[in-house]
Amino acid sequence: MDHDHHFRPPTLELAERASTGTWLQLLWRQGTTLLWIEVREPDTDRALRIPVQPEQALDAFHHPYAHAGTHSSAPPAESLDPCERWPEATGEKCREQ
Repeated sequence: MDHDHHFRPPTLELAERASTGTWLQLLWRQGTTLLWIEVREPDTDRALRIPVQPEQALDAFHHPYAHAGTHSSAPPAESLDPCERWPEATGEKCREQ
């Protein structure tokens, strides 16, 4: 049985920073032009994924909310629960839902 058709290129963290309790990551799907910012607010299990264009990645990293839902060429920002963000880290908890 061939499992290669389910292969997803690795996601790499290009940058991260924290600002007043909010944690931001600039992420890239290796081998593609897919880039996005993940924003995690303090005291919540949810994150916001903001797709960005490569030429706007650093600006979006420093000003993520200015880029959320403003670029018609990118999908809208989406809210992620912990299972969508880190399925490998949450393990059985996600599979039971």
